Amino acid sequence: MPSSKFREPPQLPVAFNQTPSDLLDLMRAAIETSRATLDTLVKIPPSEATFANFVLPWIHDRNTRMKTSSLTALFRSVSPSEEMRDASIECGKMLSEFGQEIVARPEIYALFQAVKDRGEVLDQDDQYYLDRKLSQLVRSGAALPDGPVKDRFQIVTKRLDDIEAEGSKRIRQENGGIWFTAEELDGFPRDALEALKKGEGDNEGKYKVTFGTVDLDLVFKNCVNPETRKRMFLGNENKCPDNVPLFQEMVELRAEHAELLGYKSHADLIIQNRLMTMDGVTALIDDIQEKTAPASESSRGKLRTLKRAHLLSQGVAEVDIDDRLFLWDQLFYMKLVEEQENDLDQNKIAEFFTLDETVRGLLENFETLFGVVFVELSEDSRRIFMEKQGHDAAGMTWHEDVVVYAVWDEEALGGGFLGYLYLDILKRQGKRDHACCITFQPGFDTTDGGRQYPSALLVMSIQRPTASKPTLVRHRSVVTMFHELGHGIHCLVGRTRYAETYGTKTSRDFVEIPSRMLENFCWDPVILQNLSKHYSHLSSEYMASWRAENPSVLEPPIKAPLELLQKLSASHKITLAPLTQRQIAFVKFDMAVHSVSSEEAKAMSLGGTYNRIRHESTGLFGPEIEGAGYEWGFGHSRFSHMFGGYDAGYYTYVIASVYSSDLFQTRFAKDPMNREEGRRYRKLVLGRGGSRPEMEFLEEYLGRMPNGDAFAKAIGV
Repeated sequence: MPSSKFREPPQLPVAFNQTPSDLLDLMRAAIETSRATLDTLVKIPPSEATFANFVLPWIHDRNTRMKTSSLTALFRSVSPSEEMRDASIECGKMLSEFGQEIVARPEIYALFQAVKDRGEVLDQDDQYYLDRKLSQLVRSGAALPDGPVKDRFQIVTKRLDDIEAEGSKRIRQENGGIWFTAEELDGFPRDALEALKKGEGDNEGKYKVTFGTVDLDLVFKNCVNPETRKRMFLGNENKCPDNVPLFQEMVELRAEHAELLGYKSHADLIIQNRLMTMDGVTALIDDIQEKTAPASESSRGKLRTLKRAHLLSQGVAEVDIDDRLFLWDQLFYMKLVEEQENDLDQNKIAEFFTLDETVRGLLENFETLFGVVFVELSEDSRRIFMEKQGHDAAGMTWHEDVVVYAVWDEEALGGGFLGYLYLDILKRQGKRDHACCITFQPGFDTTDGGRQYPSALLVMSIQRPTASKPTLVRHRSVVTMFHELGHGIHCLVGRTRYAETYGTKTSRDFVEIPSRMLENFCWDPVILQNLSKHYSHLSSEYMASWRAENPSVLEPPIKAPLELLQKLSASHKITLAPLTQRQIAFVKFDMAVHSVSSEEAKAMSLGGTYNRIRHESTGLFGPEIEGAGYEWGFGHSRFSHMFGGYDAGYYTYVIASVYSSDLFQTRFAKDPMNREEGRRYRKLVLGRGGSRPEMEFLEEYLGRMPNGDAFAKAIGV
């Protein structure tokens, strides 16, 4: 289990005592240092440029600049202070402007090309770095000659940076919701209802349900009233109206940006030096859509039959029933199938997964698999670490909710220090709602032969505990937690030399594969049972509270029954195909808007395209059937991935599903907690970061190229 044994790490954790002006000063200082370094490097004649005298100093400068930029970027997602979040965003803009300044210096590209042309014998990692850096510079406009094309390119790039930053900020800081009566929220879990904001004045007697992912999931899966689900769906779809014109401009400028570089489209530009080619992505998505179609169609037929029966049981007249499946119906009736056919109640299952016990169990699994040790920093150790830096213990984190672990190799692997893991899991105002893992301090070798150790953060937005219950984690959130912690492990066990290739700094379409593979562990009944402990057994007060709610029910077991968890595992196969088609809809929208010319982009109806593709891909209906056509909403404007680096890259989630199934079924399915296999996976896949072509890692680990056979089997093909 996670250790409480204190050892002093060789690197102190970051002290969080910064002010908004401090962040800006840090970024300015880092940029000035880099500018001075580059001013020196560009004096090297191209004929004398080598990897040692030009590329290595460039890399060392990037290492230290990324150390600063990763820290300043953190605050936009987690800081309780709006001023700090705004300063963090401003730092990002400063960094983007400096990036364009670098690209605008023709000497930089010329020197990299000179090193390439010199043909030095380099090790694999350095050669791969050099080749990729040259490709990145070309795609950043560094090879454009001076003139009107380059001038326009720089204007477009600057505007795109601003749009992406502003669009992301609006999504991240959106905090809307809808007020409902208790009757309208019939079916909403009682413990979650207690945690909702209570209304006053005109909203007296009502509860505010936010558009956060946790609240949305609870409404869509539990609320019996279809109008409640519909109102939440439409409210969430249309919650970012100010992003509509930004999104349109962004798509048009991305197309122009690609054309200025000589590419056919933004997607053609982006899908360079990745696992997949444009043709490969198209072929894969078409293949997966075809393979999931029969199971998805069968699922919709079953859900329509269930919907009709359910509405009849609710007193709806036969003549008034519309049994078509709407976008706000699918999750509700999937849950009903679980309850009626598999005798599954997700809310009851959640009672076996309290936050503290679940986190403890997940960390134990990582310790077993990957040979690491998590040591939670106590109040005393926090105080000691902060006093050494001239601060009090409060400077250890940006909020009192945050838990911190020092992470080490187990003794059998040398007992060395790996870095810090931070957990910021509970919901609060101003914090990023979407679950993610943030590396806010990269790992790399320092110029003096030492090591800069990484710091990784798990961000989630789970309901806070109530007076009668601890925080309960529903199974979907358990899966998400394992996935995102997987990114953290990817960061912490990395052993590459450079920050730009460290941990999750891989090809965009590879980065989700390792974490998606780990999701499979959360469907294993034995692993889930080991994680479980019914909340009523945590204290006599919780047991009394449970008895008050369940006066005529037998006392629950301490551990979740294995039979119950086997049913939960079986339910995964039922939902996999239709939920994959939902992901395919997002992929197809992404590729549709990013595979067109700038002139074609101007003529596109983005909202209409988004809604049409979603209907065609999933078979689910929206308000278009009410006569409004596909222009009824603008859900694309809240699609954070399109503003945040997954543009022309959302397909990575589908690839991750396919290849991760292969990895798990080939190497872990028979013995998921096999220590030897876990350490081999750590060494061959996780530890190498993005230091070489990632397909080579998968091929070496599997002993062959990955394929889709395991995924096809999982969906019943």
